[in-house]
Amino acid sequence: MPWLCVGDYNEILSSDEKQGCLPRPPRPMEEFCQALLHCGLSNLVFIGNIFTWRNGRLGRAFVLERLDRACANTEWREIYPFTRVHDLHAAYFDHEPILITTQEVTQVTGRRRKLKRFKERWTSDLACEGVIREAWERVNLITSPMYQLFEKIKACRMALVRWSRTLDNFKEQIELKYTELEALIFMNLAKNQG
Repeated sequence: MPWLCVGDYNEILSSDEKQGCLPRPPRPMEEFCQALLHCGLSNLVFIGNIFTWRNGRLGRAFVLERLDRACANTEWREIYPFTRVHDLHAAYFDHEPILITTQEVTQVTGRRRKLKRFKERWTSDLACEGVIREAWERVNLITSPMYQLFEKIKACRMALVRWSRTLDNFKEQIELKYTELEALIFMNLAKNQG
């Protein structure tokens, strides 16, 4: 059964989900993580500022935390693979509202684009590693490690797709080589007959 749980969990999962004041003790974070795992839930992809709560104090007492989140189980993710959680800004609340967007796989939205997939033959090109390394190092966000990883992978994918457009068209090259091979075979046959 698909599950989606949204709300103010009043706890963080890791120390990078808090800024300001004293660090959070690790035990409650570990227990929260274990509770989510026990329920088969994990965070949905979050876009924007991860800090959804602020205490409203000034100076050194100012604290930001990620207390509001949306978590789902595997069944939910399979039905709604494009689910995203977006932060919305509200200056008059201590909690930032979040917006969840979904799109079913069967839902058609306009013209479908052909997915660009990684091709193993790219690895034989010496430039491939440099494209990946440059894209990976370009992403330097101060967010959760999981969100950083997601953004780095996305940047690598986009860089590889752009780079792949600069490569020669292999189908055309193969057809050209076949034509050249046929011409050589014909010339060799003509030479042997004459």
